[in-house]
Amino acid sequence: MEGAVLKGMGVVAGVPDIILIDRAKVYGLELKVDGNKRGATVAHAVGLDAALGQLEVWGLLRGRAV
Repeated sequence: MEGAVLKGMGVVAGVPDIILIDRAKVYGLELKVDGNKRGATVAHAVGLDAALGQLEVWGLLRGRAV
């Protein structure tokens, strides 16, 4: 049931949730809820703080995530 809902929303398996392009580099970030399996991802972030931290590691954010 959940898969049908996600498919209806345009979610495509194997495509990262967030795709960023900066200075000719492409970054993919897959967001997961704790306990879900990992797929073929570029990065894995659990929660907003982890996602912001990964974006900082890539140099895409200024400042510092907590």
